[in-house]
Amino acid sequence: MEIITILRTTAWFSLSLLSGIVGLNVPQKYRPLVLLSLVSFALLAFWNVSDAKFGIKGTESVAMLIVIYISHMTCVLCVEQYHLPTKAGITFDFVGGYKMIFNARWLGTPRQSPNIHLDKPMEKECTSPSDKESKLTDSSPIRTILQKPRAVFLRNRLISLFTISAILQSYNYLFEKYIVLEGTDFLPTKLTYFRRFPTVTLRETLVRTWLVSYWTFYSVGLYTALHDLLALFFVGTCLDTPAEWPQLFGSIKDATSIRGFWGRYWHRLVYRSYTSYGVFISKNIFRLPQNSIVGRMFINLYVFAMSGIAHAVAVRQLGFSCGYWEEIRFYSSGFLGILLETLVLAAFKKITGGYKVNQTLGNAVGYAWVFLYLFTVLPKSQYPKLWCAPSF
Repeated sequence: MEIITILRTTAWFSLSLLSGIVGLNVPQKYRPLVLLSLVSFALLAFWNVSDAKFGIKGTESVAMLIVIYISHMTCVLCVEQYHLPTKAGITFDFVGGYKMIFNARWLGTPRQSPNIHLDKPMEKECTSPSDKESKLTDSSPIRTILQKPRAVFLRNRLISLFTISAILQSYNYLFEKYIVLEGTDFLPTKLTYFRRFPTVTLRETLVRTWLVSYWTFYSVGLYTALHDLLALFFVGTCLDTPAEWPQLFGSIKDATSIRGFWGRYWHRLVYRSYTSYGVFISKNIFRLPQNSIVGRMFINLYVFAMSGIAHAVAVRQLGFSCGYWEEIRFYSSGFLGILLETLVLAAFKKITGGYKVNQTLGNAVGYAWVFLYLFTVLPKSQYPKLWCAPSF
């Protein structure tokens, strides 16, 4: 029965993808109708997700993929009204459409999401080494192929996938064997920490510390592994080039502030679509000047709130009986955290006359600040869900 459900989910989503390719190749006046078809098929796939047993993390990943896809394609077809580049002799660009429906970061377009590290362009197709290449090297043809950028990319992603999988499996084994968590660790009374500071216990502190580490690095590891797996397939089959699959997350060196954590380190899969929605609403509904402080603040708040709403929708579909508002509150807190740190840094700069802190010390303080932010807000979104999680 689960096989049938998975096949049905895949079929609905495939029809939605086909609608997306069609939408990218038709005139703008037909796109709203195509978008209706795209969203309808995607929602049918989404409603089947909770029945397709991939485990809670796998099922959540599939649900979020569909949510991000709907948001991305709605933005592409009707908000940004993006049109594929014209190609001589091609009236229906299937390949261009396929690439764009999966291009949530708008790579290679004028609207590319910021703060993405791109490798230099690599070979566009799978080819055997030419005679010229063979003459320039003393190595064998096999070694020449293994040294090509595509082969190096596949090797690196394969190493990344196996390394992450090994670490996650080792963590799961050690957690089940040595770490014992109890229901009392996640009681509603434990949602607050600093207001109860005189009475908090060392165990509470350790559980919160574990949660921050687990949520951050398990999420990064899981999504990176899934991204690596997809990259291996699409690049390995020569459907895409290595340059079209840059790393999903940024450098941990950029996570020395809440702004850096969300804006440079975390993935950018929803940045372009949510920002476009925010700009559209700010400009056409609230009539806010886009470059004004109020306009920029609204757009930033909208991006964080939409991220929370998307996760809340996925949580609801997975069968959780609570935790929806907590998800929205958690992601919205990112906006408040950025606002607070901006005000504090501005005040520090004014009081000290622009004094610059030693970079090492500044980074240490920054990491501690981001940890403190997650230490404070993350349990308020995660603890309640542990009491109403579905059984997988």
